[in-house]
Amino acid sequence: MEPLDWPLPGLRLRTPDLLLRPTTEADLSAVDATLSADIATDPRLPRFPGLDERSSRAVAARQS
Repeated sequence: MEPLDWPLPGLRLRTPDLLLRPTTEADLSAVDATLSADIATDPRLPRFPGLDERSSRAVAARQS
């Protein structure tokens, strides 16, 4: 995503214990790894034959 595609790409909210910022493409693998198994995904997202449940959830997380 180019900076001009979204109006607030440089937004950062910082406290002594936490930094909030927009998620980037580079963050998605780490986000996928932290998804809990009990988080529901959007049922309207397509399912891909041949993918295990974890891989299917990772694809869904990247699409939503």
